[in-house]
Amino acid sequence: MKTGDVMSTPPLSLDEHEPATRARAMFREFPYRSFPVVSDGKLVGIVTRSDVLRITSSRSNIRVAGVMSTSVITTHPEEPLEEAGEKMVLAGVEHLPVVASPEDSTLVGMLSARDVMQALVEHGRKPRKATVSEVMLPPEHCDAQDSVSRVWARLQESELPGMPVLKDGRVVGVITRRDIIARGIARLSLEDEKGRKRSPRVEKLMSTPAVVVPPSEDVVSAAELMLARDISMLPVVEGESLAGVVHRLSILSAWF
Repeated sequence: MKTGDVMSTPPLSLDEHEPATRARAMFREFPYRSFPVVSDGKLVGIVTRSDVLRITSSRSNIRVAGVMSTSVITTHPEEPLEEAGEKMVLAGVEHLPVVASPEDSTLVGMLSARDVMQALVEHGRKPRKATVSEVMLPPEHCDAQDSVSRVWARLQESELPGMPVLKDGRVVGVITRRDIIARGIARLSLEDEKGRKRSPRVEKLMSTPAVVVPPSEDVVSAAELMLARDISMLPVVEGESLAGVVHRLSILSAWF
């Protein structure tokens, strides 16, 4: 398989001269963590949700070029899909811009961790690690009574897509970046950090009940569950206790 077999086209992108507020609107509309930035169709950078959400009202006239990163990891249509997937895992990114070739930076598509995972599962590629316990991460979590602003700050520090929510020591739900941004709470959370407004409690935004897996769950089965439910993270529960979490990249790492 090659990247060109599974990449998404046409790619959603931003022009470097567009106002950063346009980028903010796109992040609210689409569940992506980054967008490629182009100039005359050529890839010149990438902008992340974190880049945009840090913009203050006093800098509202800034352009996309002023917040983007020019250091971009890319792939191209002829690159083996496994190599592109390994790039994602090593760099800790869920999306790679696809350029025409190593010599031509024309943006032609986007490749997501979900694309790679789905292709590996559908083609029966056997992972190197068999169970969720081998790829799960430490049990980062929050409490149902925590403020969304506190959780948002922790997500920004960890780069995790979300967190399991505990109440009385048990997993009762999940809160993700998508939940916070889709509800327009991220900006309110920033205001709360400055003491101007108070953000809601996590229990008001979390998704419940949480979809969970045990540590013994087969990696392929966990991947299939994430694909079927279109979810980015799974709490790993042993008995009634949270043992860890897995997200798309940690599951994907089982193949590399």
